[in-house]
Amino acid sequence: MASARAAERKGRQLAGGDLWERESEVTALGAAFDSAVSGTGQLVLVEGPAGIGKSRLLAVARSLGTERQLPVLAARGLELEREVPFGVARQLFVPPLLRASGRERAGLLAGPAALAQPLLDGFDADARLGEGQAGALVEGLHWLAVNLAQALADGSSPGRLAVVVDDAQWADRPSLRFLAHLAGRFEDVGFCVIVAVRTGEPGETRDLLGRLRAQPGCVRLRPAVLTEAAVSGLIRAHHFPDATDEFCRSCAHVSGGNPFLLEELLAVLRADAVAPTDDAARRVATLLPESVMDAVVVNLARLTETAKRLASAVAVFGQAPVARAAELAGLDTAEAEQAADALAAGARKPVARLAAAGRRRAAVLAELGPFRRAREHRRAAALLDRDGADAASVAGHLIETRPEGEAWASAALRAAGHDALVHGESRVAVRLLRRALEERPPPDHRDAILIELAHAEAADGSPDAVSRLVQVLEHVGDPHTRGDAYHQLARLLFFKGEIAESAAAAERGLAEIDPGDELAAHLLSAQLTAATFVPALRAGLTDQLQRYLPDARSGRPPRDPMICAHVSARMAIAGDPAALVLPVAEGAFARHPLVDDQAHGIVLGFPVVALVIIDELERAADALACALRTGRARTSLITETVAYHWSSVVAYRRGDLVQAHAYAQHALTACRTDDWNLYGPWIAANLAQVYLEWGDTDAARAVLDADSDDAVDPVGASLRLEARGRLASALDQPGQALAHFTAAGATADALGLVSPGFLPWRSWAAQAAIAAGHGERAAGLIADELVLARRAGNSRSAGIALRASGLVAEGDQAIALLSDSVKTLEATPGRLELARSLTELGSALRRGGQRAAARPVLRRALDIATSCGAQVLAGRARTELLATGSRPRRIRLSGIESLTPAERRVAEFAGHGRTNTEIAHALFVTTKTVEWHLANAFRKLGITSRRDLVIAVGGDGPS
Repeated sequence: MASARAAERKGRQLAGGDLWERESEVTALGAAFDSAVSGTGQLVLVEGPAGIGKSRLLAVARSLGTERQLPVLAARGLELEREVPFGVARQLFVPPLLRASGRERAGLLAGPAALAQPLLDGFDADARLGEGQAGALVEGLHWLAVNLAQALADGSSPGRLAVVVDDAQWADRPSLRFLAHLAGRFEDVGFCVIVAVRTGEPGETRDLLGRLRAQPGCVRLRPAVLTEAAVSGLIRAHHFPDATDEFCRSCAHVSGGNPFLLEELLAVLRADAVAPTDDAARRVATLLPESVMDAVVVNLARLTETAKRLASAVAVFGQAPVARAAELAGLDTAEAEQAADALAAGARKPVARLAAAGRRRAAVLAELGPFRRAREHRRAAALLDRDGADAASVAGHLIETRPEGEAWASAALRAAGHDALVHGESRVAVRLLRRALEERPPPDHRDAILIELAHAEAADGSPDAVSRLVQVLEHVGDPHTRGDAYHQLARLLFFKGEIAESAAAAERGLAEIDPGDELAAHLLSAQLTAATFVPALRAGLTDQLQRYLPDARSGRPPRDPMICAHVSARMAIAGDPAALVLPVAEGAFARHPLVDDQAHGIVLGFPVVALVIIDELERAADALACALRTGRARTSLITETVAYHWSSVVAYRRGDLVQAHAYAQHALTACRTDDWNLYGPWIAANLAQVYLEWGDTDAARAVLDADSDDAVDPVGASLRLEARGRLASALDQPGQALAHFTAAGATADALGLVSPGFLPWRSWAAQAAIAAGHGERAAGLIADELVLARRAGNSRSAGIALRASGLVAEGDQAIALLSDSVKTLEATPGRLELARSLTELGSALRRGGQRAAARPVLRRALDIATSCGAQVLAGRARTELLATGSRPRRIRLSGIESLTPAERRVAEFAGHGRTNTEIAHALFVTTKTVEWHLANAFRKLGITSRRDLVIAVGGDGPS
């Protein structure tokens, strides 16, 4: 108890004011900071009615953090800035970024934190209204917080940071999403998040505040009203030293123990020169709590007329510099400064005391009356608009007014709605854009607002979105505007998963616009994208593409990059030779990294899949890296999902399983954060393949069973069926495996997915058929796949098919086919498939009695499989090597082999001179996680320094 009282006294001193009966709250805040210092995150929610002392507790919290040398970021929600997306988040992060040097700022915004950069630098001027951006910004802010925590650490301690937010009931929704996200990811960084919330306040953020309250381990502090003893102590210590007991009891009763109301009551009593006697107590006792609030108005009435006008102006603005409040109040500079002196000490600064005291402000606004208050808000909005204030600040005032049909007001509301939607805050955008329509904008502006409103309503899950675009199409005659509406409708339906309807909307748009309209390529791309996923639309897809294919196959790719994207994928999937496919795929990237800059990277997948099928993995990786940088600038999680998924596929095919896992996990996070799951089956299938290489069948099953509805996307369904077949094979269920592979092939054939470079289901099915005793069927499957692979000139697919042929054959013929498989795969970048063929060749040589010849083959297979992180394959190669009588080298194979895939990948990065921060950014983990993996690697390898690590992993030191 003594220590708690010491903390309370210290807190009172640090806060610069009086705290009574708040010992337990101060102690809890101190414990939360201590937890953060030790590296364990903590969320504290301070809740209570207005005037209970939440802000004073947060002032103490900031001081306690400073006392513990814990960096503190602080912000406050403002009632009139609830429409400003990420306004509170900007309050938190802009100051430390402004203080940072150019090099420090680049470090803070490195890696995934780059997603948050548009909040500080402004959004890409070419970016269109987008889905998925709020989630990306939230993710970027989380990593910015991680980077900031680590940058501010002294080097000997893990990253730690305190985030303190007052009046969260008025915070904007995106910032509350960020706080909830941060509070849910305490495992790697010592974050201390302290949030104050006024209870009983109406608003649209209750769901997000509820998410904060529901966080596991959340500490909820509810400061109680002051007891009569505390009220007496406060009165005698700071107001009336000789106050009688009866007087103190009356003050406690009337104020209800609310510290703010008590202070207001005492201010009135002092101003009226009331003596603190028993007689005065009877007068105090006749007051009701509501009349205590009237004391604010009474105090205001005592002021000069200019002071009252300035107070009203400040109350309308919420907070404002004296000059701006003076203009609203109709005062000159000298009058305003005199009035400010009467309202708050230290004029010539923003008059914050009145604005910060919510009850005082509410009383002043109530005194104005509803009509005058609305008029003053409109005048305030006009002043801000004239001075070039951001649209959200202007809109915050216009929302408090009645529509008057003014063009500037409609434009400001529309701009604020646009900004809200770009930031992903669809609910705010809907409210602002609907309000913009109420200002009766000009007809051409009205149509544009209707289209934007449809986007916002769709993003918010409103059923009105489609009907809103139909409304535009019913009233608009201009072909280009109608084409744009159809394009937006097609995109909207696609992202909702109504793919057939999306294709139909794009087709109608194409029928209405001029063939030379720039929208034609976008509409055709939207139609082709949708038709790719629906077998019933495949005939239309073929007809649309057919006119481009002859020229493309003759070396004359289409001029438009979006058409190149679709044509290249169709050619590659159909099994066209790589030499013909490559220039068409290259043409897709001629104009924009995302190919279609209005489709969030969806079209990007088409030329990338073409490059993957023809085994141009380096070119695919370069295109994806460029697209990912652009996607971060656009803050689109859909772009992230697409780019990271295909990066995972490329990494898997290269044989980099740990990186493939990191990319896939990040794609899955982005996909689920934005609730856009069209790519979910694709990601799940690839992630399951990685888990199977690690021997983790439970993880593979879990990821395949999650979100298992394949009805929307048959392409994803075929990929997932192939992965299920591999899982059944790993569980020694060849019959079930064969059924899955056959089903995958049937789906692929129906979609025209001919090339084994996309889905080598026949080779996998052949191995299952062999295990199930169906050798003849296996031979037929392999023969078909080998023909397709050779016709396309695809070395990887041919090597896989040759390996399967070798498994069907016996004796010298098997060895010859497996040797051909190894030679074929040597020319590809796919190390994992090469390791598989080497293992099968070594095994065949060993079974044929050629042990000496088998040993170098198996040793090489083991080395490659180990470097890939393919634990199952490495284990099989090691077993075969032991069967030849060889003893694998312990230093090279055993030490590194003992590392988990994640530990090995981190060790390899470190061995090549990458810093912990660089490794964390590459693998999308925190620096603390990297340190943990490195410590495990050092222990298992028996080394103590990075210099030893260079030798152990075969690195080259700093690069």
